[in-house]
Amino acid sequence: RCELLCERPVLVLTPGSYDVNAPADVNANAVANVDRVFASMQPDLLACYKRRLAVDPGAHAFLTVDVVIGSAGEVQRVETTGGARLGTSGLACIVHRIEGARFEPVPGGGTRRIQVPLTLRRIGARHVRDDERRRIVTRASSWVRPQPCP
Repeated sequence: RCELLCERPVLVLTPGSYDVNAPADVNANAVANVDRVFASMQPDLLACYKRRLAVDPGAHAFLTVDVVIGSAGEVQRVETTGGARLGTSGLACIVHRIEGARFEPVPGGGTRRIQVPLTLRRIGARHVRDDERRRIVTRASSWVRPQPCP
């Protein structure tokens, strides 16, 4: 079985962005929207991981996805940090899927930048200690669901 854990998305507040001066509920709604969109992508992101497992059965990844969302909710840019064990094609698959995502429009126009920490791994793999798994699951979003691995 495989799992994709997603920690809570983080808004990256930059000077001049709408989110800097937005009411707290607007930013909370933005985070909730990002969480929902990533939840809807879970099967596709896991499919990227499973393709990598076919080549490297020990593959796992801890990565952060940095996404810039345009005023209409379109993805303008995706960058990743970490996740080397996914390989170039695994990371490209994840980036490609996220590039096709659609988020809620940014109120007032402009852009919104978010960072989403992701963990992709096999359940019960030797490189994942039980205490680490409990710690990550506690911080993870509500949509974490283990899936069968090849």
